Amino acid sequence: MIYAASGNCHVFVDATADPDAAEAIVVNAKTQRPGTCNAAETLLVHADVAAEFPAQGSSAPWPPPA
Repeated sequence: MIYAASGNCHVFVDATADPDAAEAIVVNAKTQRPGTCNAAETLLVHADVAAEFPAQGSSAPWPPPA
């Protein structure tokens, strides 16, 4: 059973964000401990950079290492 309590954890990537740092934060927010209630559930990306994020050729491992 998965129970998310009453919250929904969002990560927002602003148009002025460093793309590499933003990618690292997004990956960590979901994969560091995905079973906890503070794991990211929603990714919001500013419309000005949405077409480029995440960058093609992302180095993020999927599935994440155990």
